[in-house]
Amino acid sequence: MNGTLEVLLGHIDSSTAVLRELGDFVRDFRAKEIEARGKDRVAALALAQLLDNYYTAAETLFVRVSQFFENSLTAEKWHADLLEKMMIEVPRFRPALLSRGTHDLLRELMRFRHFNRYYLELSYDWAKLEYLLSVVDRLHPALLHEIAQFRAAVEEIAAD
Repeated sequence: MNGTLEVLLGHIDSSTAVLRELGDFVRDFRAKEIEARGKDRVAALALAQLLDNYYTAAETLFVRVSQFFENSLTAEKWHADLLEKMMIEVPRFRPALLSRGTHDLLRELMRFRHFNRYYLELSYDWAKLEYLLSVVDRLHPALLHEIAQFRAAVEEIAAD
């Protein structure tokens, strides 16, 4: 295995650890903090930041994968373009990282992150936050599974 591939595998491992930690934190925050304090403004702001961080951690991994495989991204809509490219398989060169279902769930978080970063809300709609929590509930195990499959496929390609 070449050194560059080892760096990519290191990024995959490190991103997986961060995503696990953030997923656990979201679960614990919901179970403990929101339960204890209720659905107040502070809980909403903290949850919004956690959701933003979760997507950013996933996107950071996608950027590393894209850089490694020299995928070009359009400057205008690079976030959406990056997410789309993670569903593409290039036979004998790069496996797809994401399924359509996981992509669609991530897209929901990407839209929220855009809203969260550019509209600077201090009051959040709890129905929307609950919906996003349900997205993370479905997304988290699927994303970790697909990252593990991608990692194994990259190692297999490297061994050939």
